[in-house]
Amino acid sequence: MLRDNEDALARRVLNLVVAMTREVVLAELKLQPEALLVVVREALAVLPSGTQAPDVRLHPDDLAWMREHPDVDPAWQLIADPGVGRGSCRVEMGDSLAESDLADRWSKVLASIGRADPWQDASDRAS
Repeated sequence: MLRDNEDALARRVLNLVVAMTREVVLAELKLQPEALLVVVREALAVLPSGTQAPDVRLHPDDLAWMREHPDVDPAWQLIADPGVGRGSCRVEMGDSLAESDLADRWSKVLASIGRADPWQDASDRAS
C-alpha cells in the first residue's frame, strides 16, 4: 500500500516537472528569442557551403523577431511558414535541407528519461 502511494506520488511529481519544464521552454522562447538564432546557425552548419543564400523558414511569430535582430545575416531569405513550430526552423539551400524542430528535440530529451509526452505549445493547448 505504501509502495503504491509512493509510486503514484512519484508519477505525479514527474508529470508536474514535465509540465513546468514545458512552460519554462515556452517562456524562454518569449524572453530569450536569441536562442532561435543559435538553432538556425546550427542548421546552417550542417548544410554544404555554397554561393546560394539560404531560405530560412520560421514560424511567423519568430520571424518578426528575427527580422529585427542585428546578428541575422542579411543574405538569409527569411520566410514566414505557419507549418514551422515556434522555436523551430527549416533551412533550405539549393537541394539541401536542414530542420531543427522543437517538438523533436523535446521528444529526444523526454525519451532519455523514459517518457513520450508530445510537445504542445500554447496554441495547441488553446484549441
